[in-house]
This record gives sequence, C-alpha cells and structure tokens, in this order.
Amino acid sequence: MKAAGWNVIASEIRYLAKNFVEVGEAARKDVMDFLNALDDHDDVHRVYAAMR
Repeated sequence: MKAAGWNVIASEIRYLAKNFVEVGEAARKDVMDFLNALDDHDDVHRVYAAMR
C-alpha cells in the first residue's frame, strides 16, 4: 500500500455475518434493548448482530 502512496495509520478486524437470523416483531424490542445495554457497557467496544 505504501508503494501506491497510502499511509495506513490504523486498521481493525470486523465481523461480517454470512447467516442472518430472522427475529420476529415480538422479540425484536427485547433483542434491541439487550444489544443497546451491551453497547453501553464500558468494557464493550463493538457489538455485532446478524439479524433481519
């Protein structure tokens, strides 16, 4: 990348889901509340979810 003129200052690995889970409307609020609470925790940096 340096040969192409790019100066990389940071990089990270991310999760890319291949299979998604169908979440019904009844459970969607509970799942979203859980994921938001998890994301708000000080020790959590990233939250990934594979749902539709």
